[in-house]
Amino acid sequence: MGLQSVTRRQHHRFRQPELAIELNGKPGMTKDWSLGGVAVSLAKEALSGIKLRDEVSGMLGQEGSPTHHDWSGRIVRIDKERNVVAIEFERLSEGAVMMFVNFFRTMMSGAA
Repeated sequence: MGLQSVTRRQHHRFRQPELAIELNGKPGMTKDWSLGGVAVSLAKEALSGIKLRDEVSGMLGQEGSPTHHDWSGRIVRIDKERNVVAIEFERLSEGAVMMFVNFFRTMMSGAA
């Protein structure tokens, strides 16, 4: 089986908007996200060398936007069959938190 995991979700996840993310210099796209973490779809070769509990960092933001925000976290799940890793955030920049808050406000207002 290609799935390894060390934790369970504690936050509601959102699939939209899909976010561009850089994970240790490797580009990917979010499958889902929350303030607690993110599931990231990566190219198969980008998964090589990634292990459970690895500390990782990078940038994230809306695809096509010039503004991306830094974050750090740790790998909590690896699904090699789907080329997806789950990351639990340990730190989000103020800009990343504000980006998520703005997404929540948009969703709550019914504009999403």
